[in-house]
Amino acid sequence: MKIQHTITAVALMLPTLTLAAFWESPFLKSLGEAQQECAEYQGISNETVEHYARNGYPDNSCVRELVHCIVFTVNAWNEVSGIQDHVISQFFNPAPSDSSYQDRTKDCLRETVDCLPKHDQEGRAYNSFLCYYRNYGNVVQERKYVPYFDLIRERYFKDSFVVKSVPRNVLRQFAAGDILNTEQFAGVFYTYALGAGFYDLVDGLNLERVYVQFGIPEILSESTRCCVTSVRRQYPEGPKRVEETFKQCLQHLLPSLQTIQKSAQEYLEETPEHVLPLPSPPSCHKCGSPAPCKTCGITDIPHFNVHRPCYNGQCY
Repeated sequence: MKIQHTITAVALMLPTLTLAAFWESPFLKSLGEAQQECAEYQGISNETVEHYARNGYPDNSCVRELVHCIVFTVNAWNEVSGIQDHVISQFFNPAPSDSSYQDRTKDCLRETVDCLPKHDQEGRAYNSFLCYYRNYGNVVQERKYVPYFDLIRERYFKDSFVVKSVPRNVLRQFAAGDILNTEQFAGVFYTYALGAGFYDLVDGLNLERVYVQFGIPEILSESTRCCVTSVRRQYPEGPKRVEETFKQCLQHLLPSLQTIQKSAQEYLEETPEHVLPLPSPPSCHKCGSPAPCKTCGITDIPHFNVHRPCYNGQCY
């Protein structure tokens, strides 16, 4: 009997464990962890890395490659636009009395990075990092949110389509750009926000992570914060709260609708039509509607001969 209960418990836990592995969020990492990871990629010993750090990351080809890897690993480097201030700045803590750290850092970037050719990725990344390392503040030890690449955000939306069993006709609406007018939008967006770590069941929407993800200053503005607080008071339930927060406070700032549209287009192309969920049944088939309610619940399944074995406590 004890073994039977253990097997049953494991069986019930499997969906939860699978879903936990399915949603890899949020992605948190410290600069120290990124440095260790990149050192392993390059085959650099711990002693050598410590020597680099103690000496302020001296300028040589190995250090440049290491630093380029570090800023790329925390998604603070863009090959076209360069260092992403809204990402890299969270890894440094300026002194309370320092009121010019941002100006010094900007001057440093202008003087040491802007003059380098675009193809010198390692040189530009190295000089950019040093500007923050020497001017912005002390490196913080705690983990910080690492923004997702666009492809990962698209994958999360595709995963949300699966989790919420979005029918093919609605996916086609999404792909055509008709998103907010669907009943499924709230569930999809809530699943995405919760799974990707932008929303927490206890603390609600994490605006700081949304800002680090997109780098739009208005996300952290007082008006946006007030809007989010107001919506939270009006809507106690998660899906509706997340939906209204997006519509009322963030829709004009974020590219989420475009990402949903692109994700739906790709998902329809990647997935055979015969495996997509069918459209939801019309309202006349639901209980309480004008037509008779036609359902076949689990309790309607006939019980079978008692001579067959019972599995998981279920006998049929």
